[in-house]
Amino acid sequence: MLALTLKDTDFTENKISITKTRYRVAGKHLTNPPKTGSGERVVDIPEFLTEEIKEYISHLYKPGPEQLFEITADQLRRVMLRRIQQAGVKQIRVHDLRHSHASLLNNLGGEPGIAC
Repeated sequence: MLALTLKDTDFTENKISITKTRYRVAGKHLTNPPKTGSGERVVDIPEFLTEEIKEYISHLYKPGPEQLFEITADQLRRVMLRRIQQAGVKQIRVHDLRHSHASLLNNLGGEPGIAC
């Protein structure tokens, strides 16, 4: 999610292309292709999420080819933890959202392995 750019989002087809990963090494943010070929994929997103992303982009001062979400992994973890505590639900890691997405797609009749 942190490596997404505006070009990765297909607003017409409601899809996001996952083609890179962003991480931090020795205090520097790096963006590279996923570790394996299966890490590159196209994910269907609901129309409401497409609209939310469009709304988010419309509020950006100057959207460009760089990351769509200017947030670090640590900031994302802190925000997620705060929201989990407010909701009073079981704590999960950011990465667990990927598995939740795969399970939801499977329950909706999606192809196994496509979302992972």
